Amino acid sequence: MYWNPSALYRTRILVSCSIRRLLITQKKYTELCPFSTKGGDEIWLLAGARVPSVLRRAPEGGYIMSGEYFADKKQVSFDTVVLR
Repeated sequence: MYWNPSALYRTRILVSCSIRRLLITQKKYTELCPFSTKGGDEIWLLAGARVPSVLRRAPEGGYIMSGEYFADKKQVSFDTVVLR
């Protein structure tokens, strides 16, 4: 059987991206975020975390974590999602 690394790569990308969406931040970065991300959500780097998280303000106060945010390490900063 012939092993096709490009087909395996494409399959992994499609599976990974099927639960994520592209977003544009207030600072004009375009990155991957959880599918449930909405405009107004905030991007935070939480203490001890290796990757930034997408947080949404909860109606009763505090935040709800939407999931991980996938960014170029040079672009990680506090930011606000403006488009989904």
